[in-house]
Amino acid sequence: MTKAEALLDKLIRGYQERLEKKGDCLRKSDSYLAQVMKGYFEKVRYAREQNKPLAWVTLFFPSILLEAMDIVPFVAEQYVIQLIGQGIGTQYFEIGDGYGTSTESCSPHRAMIGMAISGELPRPDLILTTSPVTCDSSVGTFEIMADFFKCPTYFLDYKYPFSYTGASCLKKELEDLIIFLEKETGRKLNQNKLEESLNIAQQTLKYDVQINELRKVIPCPINARGVMPLMWSRLCGDGRPETLRFAQSLYQETKDRINQGKGVIEKNTIRLAWTGPFPFFDMKIVNWMEKNYGAV
Repeated sequence: MTKAEALLDKLIRGYQERLEKKGDCLRKSDSYLAQVMKGYFEKVRYAREQNKPLAWVTLFFPSILLEAMDIVPFVAEQYVIQLIGQGIGTQYFEIGDGYGTSTESCSPHRAMIGMAISGELPRPDLILTTSPVTCDSSVGTFEIMADFFKCPTYFLDYKYPFSYTGASCLKKELEDLIIFLEKETGRKLNQNKLEESLNIAQQTLKYDVQINELRKVIPCPINARGVMPLMWSRLCGDGRPETLRFAQSLYQETKDRINQGKGVIEKNTIRLAWTGPFPFFDMKIVNWMEKNYGAV
């Protein structure tokens, strides 16, 4: 067993134990989230054994397209962020830096390079990246990973402004991506599966928007940390029924808190707009701001 497989097994066991031990004590949303993440990590863990191509993808890559071609997407950035949030992986910063990456890069990308070099991440068959929806550091890091693993790579160019021309360009980009994937993997696009997944994804997105609308209520019924699993679940399992069930249950639980007059904290005096990712390496900082300053 490789180090990467052992680490995935540990995560899968954690979600399984959560489902088994807590049972009815889990909120419905927590239970559905555990199902989403467990299923996702199992797909990644057993992709090679099931003879399915494993594709590393950047955040917000259209993974639904891969699922419809029986290609397993691995959202490497989300994975590393999750590990860092659990206190695992920070020791790989220096290894990544030593490989030549900039110390000004995002910390998950530095750790990703270090973990890949150390054999802690599953080896990809493909690397699929996008233009910087998140940051330039992401694009640069995946270029380094493509060079390190020596595997086929595709760059999907998102047009930033929404327009008719931009939509046409993106349509062509996606068509070219499908041609690339069919050539490299021999897999064909299942149009019915794609349409079914997109329908579920659209329903999930509506709940995402509605939950964020509910967060405008005073006192705030759910903080950003509480709603972040919705983003993780969509990154890892968008278009899947259990992801939709998670979004539905989280919406209902948030609405129930409003009806009961319950807020995240009793005296919600400050709303903090966080323009960027959390300090995942030490989330106690967020707890400190809520507890000491009433900042949500």
